[in-house]
Amino acid sequence: YQRRVHGDDLKYTVKMSKLLLEDPHDLIHKAVGWMLREVGKRDTKVLESFLDEFAAKMPRTALRYSTEKLPERKRAHYMKCKSKTNDDSSPCGIDKISKKRKTDK
Repeated sequence: YQRRVHGDDLKYTVKMSKLLLEDPHDLIHKAVGWMLREVGKRDTKVLESFLDEFAAKMPRTALRYSTEKLPERKRAHYMKCKSKTNDDSSPCGIDKISKKRKTDK
C-alpha cells in the first residue's frame, strides 16, 4: 500500500479514503488523515478537491491530520467547514475564502 500513497497513483488513495470516511474506529480516522496528508504533499490540488467535497462530513481527527501541511488560512477554513455552526450545506470549496475576502472590503 505504501507504494500507492507515495507513488504516482493518487486516485487509489483518494478512493480508499472515501470508502473509509465513515468507519467508526479512531485509528482508521488517523490513517485516512495520514493518507490524505501524503496525497497533499504530492499534489495539493487533489487534496483540496477532496476536502472541498468531504471536509464537512469527515471525522475531525482525519480532517486535522489531512490539513497539517496546508497553510494556516486554508486549514482554518476547512476546520470551520467541519464546525457544527456551519449552516451552509453546500460543499466547502476553498473559493469561499476568496468570496468572503471580497465582501469584507
